[in-house]
Amino acid sequence: MNQRLFSPKEVAQALAVSEASIKRWVDKGLIKAEKTSGGHRKISLLSLQQYLKDNNKELVHPEVIDSGISAARKSGKLQEAKDLFYQALLSCDAKAIRAIPYDLFLAGMSLEMIFNEVFREAIEQWNQSHVNAELDDFQFKRSEQSLQGVLYFLGGLLALPDESAPYVLVGTLGDGNLSLAHMEEIILREQGFRTEFLGDNLNEDAYIRALSLLEPNKISLASNKLADKPQKLIDLCSSEKVEIKFF
Repeated sequence: MNQRLFSPKEVAQALAVSEASIKRWVDKGLIKAEKTSGGHRKISLLSLQQYLKDNNKELVHPEVIDSGISAARKSGKLQEAKDLFYQALLSCDAKAIRAIPYDLFLAGMSLEMIFNEVFREAIEQWNQSHVNAELDDFQFKRSEQSLQGVLYFLGGLLALPDESAPYVLVGTLGDGNLSLAHMEEIILREQGFRTEFLGDNLNEDAYIRALSLLEPNKISLASNKLADKPQKLIDLCSSEKVEIKFF
């Protein structure tokens, strides 16, 4: 996925500094930038996020670069972020579902931390609300679609991994949670792995076939904790010296 590129003017507005300062910082290498064929500086979100992290800075006006809201970041409290995200899922607020993690990422939080400290608990609560019939199927599916779109968006913020990096297959086994599988893939990519998402609701034979054809270094699968473990796949991974993880 191609990242959106920002002009020095947009970054200056977001940081509440002069455009000349941004251009000077780019020329000094403080903010990495690309140059168009016409010689114009363009700054990726990943470069901007790295600058914020390296210099312990925050965006003054995150809305300039489509962050949407900043309540989660400005609160500085993960519990408030969890509550905001849970309420966004309940109310099918697609803008907030995207804005909350985006804001935290811009503040320097890793996607792994966002997923583990904010998403997981909120998603568990949201799923339970659906089970308890506090949330009807229509509302649940709408938020689920927004959540999947946000996970694809967040994955697109990461730089491409090195071609020599270890290769991991990720997916769901049976009725394993699709959102957790997508989060696992993004976490692995953030850690520098090459990943391939194989899809949802595949059976053991499909992963055995994938193991044979794709020769990964690792397989990571979201699975129902109550389901029987796929022993044939486990044995094959052991014989091929391929790490396998269930979550």
